[in-house]
Amino acid sequence: MFPCLHLLTYGYFCAMAVERKRKTTLELHERIRSEYQRLIAVEEKGVRLYHNEYIVAVLSEQFYRSPDMIKRIIHPPKVKA
Repeated sequence: MFPCLHLLTYGYFCAMAVERKRKTTLELHERIRSEYQRLIAVEEKGVRLYHNEYIVAVLSEQFYRSPDMIKRIIHPPKVKA
């Protein structure tokens, strides 16, 4: 289940696995945002072709994430100061 489960006694290796996972997650989020920007920019005769809900549905199927997760990735919640 966890790639570094047998290496828990060596925290260094587990930290490397977590860092690798974080990097791939950030890359996935960047790909989702760029695909969203590409789809939102599609226009025909000056009118946007795709509605936001349609774009979220397409991205959720394409990246195997729930629509709520896609919405959180595209529009991250604001941090309260």
